[in-house]
Amino acid sequence: MRGIRFFGLTLALVGLVASACGGTTTPGATTSAAPSQTTVTKDLIIGFTASQTGAQNVTSKRQTDGIQLWVDDVTKVGGIKLKDGTVLMPKVKFYDDESKTDRVQALYTKLINDDKVDFLLSPYSSGLVKAAAVVTEQNGRLMITAGGADDVTMEQGFKGVYQVYAPGSKYLVGAIDLMLKLDPTIKKVAIVNEKDSFSASVVAAANPYAKSKGLDVVVAEGYDTGTTDFNPFINKIQAASPDAIIGGGHFEDGTTFAKQLFEKRVNARFVALLVAPPEPTFKDIGDAAQFITDRYVAKYNSQPSYQSSGGYAAGLVLQKALEDAGSTDPAKIQAALDKIDLMLFYGRVKFSLDAKTHGKQVAHDMVYVQWQKGSDGKLATQIVWPSDAATAPAQLRK
Repeated sequence: MRGIRFFGLTLALVGLVASACGGTTTPGATTSAAPSQTTVTKDLIIGFTASQTGAQNVTSKRQTDGIQLWVDDVTKVGGIKLKDGTVLMPKVKFYDDESKTDRVQALYTKLINDDKVDFLLSPYSSGLVKAAAVVTEQNGRLMITAGGADDVTMEQGFKGVYQVYAPGSKYLVGAIDLMLKLDPTIKKVAIVNEKDSFSASVVAAANPYAKSKGLDVVVAEGYDTGTTDFNPFINKIQAASPDAIIGGGHFEDGTTFAKQLFEKRVNARFVALLVAPPEPTFKDIGDAAQFITDRYVAKYNSQPSYQSSGGYAAGLVLQKALEDAGSTDPAKIQAALDKIDLMLFYGRVKFSLDAKTHGKQVAHDMVYVQWQKGSDGKLATQIVWPSDAATAPAQLRK
């Protein structure tokens, strides 16, 4: 595998507790003498929106923390150094999008036209990323997406949008492989997912893949965003007596769904849910967290959440493109992004160059984690798939 491994990036995996604020720094430049050339230090203003309120506030904050940690780490080592002697000091400028697509569109327009930021990162969640992508593309700007996995967004022929996350179509197919390796006698599966673009794209791939493996999909149901009572779905699941349950959506619904499955004593041997389980607070639901397996968007162990790691990784991708381009010229940055093929702590990053899917992530591998009780009786996450990255064997309910 061709690429560059960044060492020492475990800093992105621990202690992500810093909370970024929505302030801004006025761009400026200073010069200092050097033996061979003049060093020019400039501020690099990076704009995005964050869901400080609304449905995505928990996971969005994790992503923002990851971005801020990358900014802090780059600042500590003296900035991003270009070949011509320019040193770029990253600063963030962001607003609260309230988890609303209309605010995302208005605020990205403001970031581009009023704030005149240098580069753009994405909000968190596929729906908000899609809204931001339309605005950035219409304005001919580049954006690296850290929080969107929806396949549809990356199949619009966009020229300046680059996806760090693996596409949603890859999220749950590996869960099926893991499940059948653990127990080849599993025959019936229930698929229950949030009716949003991201979750729909995930199950749109998982459903036929399950059938191709000889599994009987006995339940295939969607629920509205904001659902808090899953009893109607759980009743259907219990009536169908599946061996396994896969699906989910985001943090709030996934946590509630897992808790209610436990409370109703649903006897499925294998449960794989999207997004919610990697969150540290998922363990707050107690024993309901045990045996839950999640589709994880990092190749190596990542704490406290994959959203934080994704935010940090987006910063690293931008940094690598700037260094490779040796310039802040957008055309040169785009050319550098098109050529990127590297290995980060987050996994491999490479973008599609096909006209329809340009910028879509094509190389990122997926990892599953599972909440398990240790010998001390405390819940902790373990990597359980793929086997060569596992920190513990996966467990099935007896």
